[in-house]
Amino acid sequence: MPNNRQAIFILSPPRSGSTLLRVLLAGSPELFSPPELYLLAFNSLQQRREQFSGRLEFFREGLQRALMELKHCPPAEAAQLLQELEGQGMGTKAFYGLLQEWTGQRRIVDKTPSYAFNPTVLQRAEAEFDNALFIHLVRHPLATVSSFEEIRADLVTGNPADELPLTPRQKGELWWLISHQNILAFLQTVPANRQFRLRYEQLVAEPEQQMRQLCDFLNISFAREMLNPYQEQKQRMTDGVTDLSRILGDQKFHTYQGIDANAAERWRSKCFEDFCAKPVGRWPNPWATSAKLSLLIARNAKSGKSRKANKHDANYTTQPTYPSVTVATVA
Repeated sequence: MPNNRQAIFILSPPRSGSTLLRVLLAGSPELFSPPELYLLAFNSLQQRREQFSGRLEFFREGLQRALMELKHCPPAEAAQLLQELEGQGMGTKAFYGLLQEWTGQRRIVDKTPSYAFNPTVLQRAEAEFDNALFIHLVRHPLATVSSFEEIRADLVTGNPADELPLTPRQKGELWWLISHQNILAFLQTVPANRQFRLRYEQLVAEPEQQMRQLCDFLNISFAREMLNPYQEQKQRMTDGVTDLSRILGDQKFHTYQGIDANAAERWRSKCFEDFCAKPVGRWPNPWATSAKLSLLIARNAKSGKSRKANKHDANYTTQPTYPSVTVATVA
């Protein structure tokens, strides 16, 4: 089977701002940027359905919502279409091709954070698409872990049969570490001109500047409408499959009215210790990976005031070259 045409993949751990980025990209008429598809990890649609059953059934709703938008149909018809394709034994690679037929000239953006947990899944993105593009979204580890712990993301995404004897905070730290180590290692195999690193802190502080640079990378026109993520709810697919369904992605997305630069720093009022620096005895110190990512904490550029430096910022180091950065090899 020939490869599918170019697609765009957002790579990041959960709680990194990928829902906001996905919705911003959905404002472009040149892209189709649906909620989390959860396709690459499976060989067939039927395998995907079997995995996402019972308490995990809501993971199927992102793809269902995408079909509703593409086929202009109600939830029941989209579910029926998907069930028919599952019954036909359709593979996920072939299904991606079908989605691309339905999107026409628009390119698909696949934002599924769990892809970063599995190196094999990441390699499939490179192997099954022609010249796939990769957006590596990064966020301060303490912010990501704090957000993970606050909403108990492990209760939503975790499989009870695979539970580790760890606290929610430790799970969030481990997810951040494993995801970025896998992404860094994977991007070593991808030409530099097909990868773009974006810092969440800069995205919310300088949304127009960052989105213009990202649009240049994607070779699409910048549309000012992209900066209004809370408009055009249906087109951007920020609603659920039904009125009773929740958005698949950031459950706190609808608590905001627009892009909030303060969202990147709000965690500081709740986090008073560098818990990531405390070795757990099971995995490396995340700051080593954070330094390799060459991240920075965004300052409030609009106010012109420098905030008080956090003692942990030295680990979240400044990278002067953006967005073309050199990815360090993970030890």
